[in-house]
Amino acid sequence: MARRPLAVALLTAAAMTACSNPNNPSSDGPVRLRSGINQAIVNRGEAATLSFRLENVSQNPVTLNFGSSCHILPYITDRQTAKIVHPAGGGWACLTVLTQLELAPGAVETVEVQVRAADVAAYPFVALAPGEYEAYATVEASQYKRRSASVTFTVR
Repeated sequence: MARRPLAVALLTAAAMTACSNPNNPSSDGPVRLRSGINQAIVNRGEAATLSFRLENVSQNPVTLNFGSSCHILPYITDRQTAKIVHPAGGGWACLTVLTQLELAPGAVETVEVQVRAADVAAYPFVALAPGEYEAYATVEASQYKRRSASVTFTVR
């Protein structure tokens, strides 16, 4: 009999961990985080736009609470080395402040990152050397932790 409460506690803890892990793309709950790119191959001198969309897919308003000034955090990694190349240094510098993001039913909050096949970056572009890349975004709201599916692209 003592095994049943222990098993329930372990299953509950595992479920909570899986739901809160930002490395697992999740579709549970009223918000979805989607990713896309307007072209999968970026030739020298060209640019592409990565889009990350946080969507309220419910019929009710959703208020997301954050412990920082950052809401949607985009990342680009080199697929060969798995090293984060954007943001520079591998992480975002966000203000430690309580913020909220309110999404009406069907509303979308979008962050775009423009990448360019180039050696030197010029704002607003992220310069990328030739190679294979992967991009994704995370959301770290107190109620929902999300990681978008990865988008792969090639810079030539």
